[in-house]
Amino acid sequence: MKGHGMPLTQKSKSTNALKAKKRAVIAGGTGFIGQHLAAELSKQGYEVIVLSRQTNSEQKKNPWQTVLWDGANPGDWIQYIDGAYAMVNLAGKNVNCRYTQNNLNVVDMSRVRAVTAIAKAINRGRCAGRLQSFGKETR
Repeated sequence: MKGHGMPLTQKSKSTNALKAKKRAVIAGGTGFIGQHLAAELSKQGYEVIVLSRQTNSEQKKNPWQTVLWDGANPGDWIQYIDGAYAMVNLAGKNVNCRYTQNNLNVVDMSRVRAVTAIAKAINRGRCAGRLQSFGKETR
């Protein structure tokens, strides 16, 4: 159709400008690996949401948002998974401890609870068809 619409190059530029940032959610992203991953994803233009069991004033200096979660239960943080492009789970008790049977159980369960909560959130959210959870939910 001659004379209708704008040239393809202008249309592409304006369409790209209107696209929202892709969101990446990092559970347990306040540790060494999580902080580096959040920084890199932010540099690449992602909207980064870090799920953490605690917040502090230092986190406010970061270019990403820190959202509270308990690492075990679905809560208000689910809204950030809805529509997310990526979800990374780094949550769980620090393994820098004595490997007693009790500590190993605590480490294991901290990961199971986090994965279960994330899977429930993904399965009942709207993740733009990109996120999938694997395995069976426990409980």
